[in-house]
Order: sequence, then C-alpha cells, then structure tokens
Amino acid sequence: MKKIFRSVAALAVVMFAGCTTEIVDDNFAPVLDGNTTVVTFDLGESRTSLGELDENNHRKVLWSTGDKIAINGVTSAEAVISEENPSKASFSFDSDLAYPYNALYPAAFYKDEATITLPATQGVGVGTFATNTLPMAAHIGEGEAATLHHVAGALRFRIKQAAAEGADAHEIHHVEFRGNNGEQLSGDFAIDYTNLTLTSASEAEADKVVATKVYADSSKEEDLNLFVVVPARTYERGFTLRIIDKNGHYMDVKSEISQTIAKGEIKAMPSVEFVPTGTLVNVEIKSAADLVAFAKEYNAGTYAGINPFVVEFANDIVFDDATNAEWEPIGNIF
Repeated sequence: MKKIFRSVAALAVVMFAGCTTEIVDDNFAPVLDGNTTVVTFDLGESRTSLGELDENNHRKVLWSTGDKIAINGVTSAEAVISEENPSKASFSFDSDLAYPYNALYPAAFYKDEATITLPATQGVGVGTFATNTLPMAAHIGEGEAATLHHVAGALRFRIKQAAAEGADAHEIHHVEFRGNNGEQLSGDFAIDYTNLTLTSASEAEADKVVATKVYADSSKEEDLNLFVVVPARTYERGFTLRIIDKNGHYMDVKSEISQTIAKGEIKAMPSVEFVPTGTLVNVEIKSAADLVAFAKEYNAGTYAGINPFVVEFANDIVFDDATNAEWEPIGNIF
C-alpha cells in the first residue's frame, strides 16, 4: 500500500529566521595577524543548526561548535563563538585572503572554485538537520556589505513507529529521499556565488538519492522528527521518502504533485505511521552455487558497509560434491 500526499494544502511552510542577515562591514573586514587572517561573521539569527519554532512560525538557525567555512577555497580553523554574543563567530585563516570573497559553509562541501559536493548521507540530528548539512554561500566585494544566503531547503517528516503487536521488528534505521523525476540531490553541483544558485553536474544514479540516519536513542513511544536537506528547486513530479527498518523492511511515502523547495524554507509534511509494505533484498540465493559465490564475495568485502543487508533464499539449498568442495564459511575469521 502506498501513502500518497496529494494536497498542497497539507504542506506547512516554515522559513528560517534571518536567512538573509547583513554582516556589519567593520565586523567582516579581515584582521591580519602575522600570516593569519581572522574574519568575524555577525549573523544575527542566521546560523547553522535549527532552533525552536517561535510565535511567528520561524526557527533560528544557530552556529555550532566545530563549524568551519571556506573563503576562496581556503578552509578556516573552527569557529570561535563569542560568549557575550553567540550570534558572532570568528574564523581564522592561515593566509592573506584577497577580494572578492567567495564564502561557503560548510567548508567540507568545497571541491573547486566553481563546484561544491553535497553528501549522499546526512548525519544524525535530534529534531533538527545535522550540522555540516545546510549549505550557505556569499560573494563579497571589497567594501561591500555581506550576506550569507541559503542555497538549499529542507523537508521535515514526522514518522510514528508502529506500536502494534510484533512492531519490534520494525525499528527504523534510516530514510532515503528521491525526486520522482530523477533530480540530482547529492554529489557535485556547479555553484554561482554571485547569483547564489546550484546547477546539477551529475547524471549518476547514486547522486539521485540522499539518505538521513535515524538517531540511535529514538524511542518507539515518540514520533521521529526527521529533516532532509535538499537543493532548492522545483521537483516537477514530487518526491518519495522511503523509510527503512533495521531488517530491510520499508514503506514508501509519496508526493506525486509538483513541489517547490525554496532557499531557506522547511516544508513540514503530514505525520505518517511506519507500516512496512515491502522488503529490500540485496542478494537472492536460488542454489548451492549461488551460496558458494555469495560466501566468497562476502568474505572478500564486496558487501562491506551495506546496512541493513538482506539475503533472501528462494529455494532449499542442496550441496553436491563440487559445491561442497568449494564452500567456505561466511565471515571466516581465518
């Protein structure tokens, strides 16, 4: 059974507070200390992890410990956040930066002067998107006031974990987000710092999906409040969220109408209950020869890092002399 969202009216829109906040010239001007450049961003309420919803349906986006930015491809030291004014953070660079500045958060997304790389797997966040997930950028000329802008948006999904008998088999492991028109979601994008746009630069199937982990301490008595950060764009045929449990069972939640995710916007989707309708199968084994081949591949590390990993036996397995001679134990520690 498919859960399908058909009504645009069912979508709640939450804007990031202060998503275009000016940076005071005096604060932004680089301070030269020997061979070090220190740049201070005073962003008001435009920072890098999600705060609480306020009475105006806005959420603050907060600086986070360990944040780094890149300017013209040079990565800063970790942010030094002001104790007196937590909206202000200073970033040190072991070089003399030259104008104009092309600034990028997070620094880890920088690939080259015209390209950023968005990760295929986003980190764990409890009631927020993870740090180092939400990209922001700026182009600053000498003497210009500066603004960091969002170049992506986010979707929020509330997932109820089924409480029915036997539901322990359905502990959610992660979710996967896809555009129904094959839109690129991860991998390399061309970035225009002046116009603050991202342009797809890959046709690889692996770059058409982004996964978000589920936080380990989640309780089955509580709804999961998950955020998926995606490039700002119109998803012409909607999108699909696949919810996957630790045993490879899954449920697809679909929106089959055009959806626009704006820069600095969160779309809040209606709550759904996780009731798996299918099982992901990584390997299907029909014979002893298949099992022998699988054992060799597994022991060679072919399937390392796949989680959850599901093997399905389609038939009873009968060994003969040849397959018995070739057999090696799966996971043989020797």
